[in-house]
Amino acid sequence: ILMHATPVAGALDFPSPVAACHLSFALPFFQVVLPAVLNRAEAAGVCGTLAIETTDGPSFSLSFDDGELVVALSVPPSADCYVKASSSTVVSVSLGLEPESAAIERGDWVISGPSPELGEAFKRLLPNP
Repeated sequence: ILMHATPVAGALDFPSPVAACHLSFALPFFQVVLPAVLNRAEAAGVCGTLAIETTDGPSFSLSFDDGELVVALSVPPSADCYVKASSSTVVSVSLGLEPESAAIERGDWVISGPSPELGEAFKRLLPNP
């Protein structure tokens, strides 16, 4: 779906075939891969928690600590930044199938909280695996 169906759907101007259930399948992958692909140079000095809250599926959090990252399968009671999006958008943006800017323009990647720069730096901190 990610490698073939998504680009074909985009080329035909069809909706993304990525569904809410795909985030549940991707989360164990994210726990291992996102810390491995963390851009440590960009993450140096970055400390805070980014909560990814989905509108239709599981939520999770990314805790940055000066060049280190922990992906938790829960959202803490308070975070420095929140991203609210559909599960399919989280998968699409995280894996580079859709630019973060396109999801923001569409209104399906909403950043809030006291440190919005953490959400704005998502793809700079976590380049495509």
